[in-house]
Amino acid sequence: MKKEINFIYLLYIISCLFIFLRLEITYGSDLKAPFADDFYYYLTSARNFINLKFVTFDQISYTNGFQPLWFLVILCLKFLINNEIIFNCSIIILIFILSFLSFVNFKVFFKKKNYSDTSSTFISISISFLSLFFSKNGMEISLAILLFSISLIHLNNNNILFCLFAFLTFLARLEFILFYGVILFHDLF
Repeated sequence: MKKEINFIYLLYIISCLFIFLRLEITYGSDLKAPFADDFYYYLTSARNFINLKFVTFDQISYTNGFQPLWFLVILCLKFLINNEIIFNCSIIILIFILSFLSFVNFKVFFKKKNYSDTSSTFISISISFLSLFFSKNGMEISLAILLFSISLIHLNNNNILFCLFAFLTFLARLEFILFYGVILFHDLF
């Protein structure tokens, strides 16, 4: 079993390496927005917020339609890191770390639910890989999945922490309300 888990970790690292190399974040024609999602919108709005002190995409009118917690993460990183290549690398490494932490949290959750070590590892790594896959088209999903996994660990143990992480999950990605709806429906009926 230990060999299988080590093999899964190795596959995860190799997958992250291939994703990193494929993204063209250290080379390529467009270092300003190398990611294949609405990252350019977030990045431009963050730059404008730093320079103009209000959230705007076009430098004229206020903007909305973004995930506030992910915007805050981008804003903080952009405020700290001016170099485009280092910034791009930091974002993707953050995605990798968030996805891996999701794996760890889901494994803890499934082990608490009496799943076998093999089953909890398989389910958790599958969720982690899906987090990496969906992060290509919506980078905030890795943050939302991590916060969701943390909230699940506190489900039925600590309602305050469960609600806090559920709220943060909504701030990262509002669509997660559907997952919480299923959980509440299951607990109520």
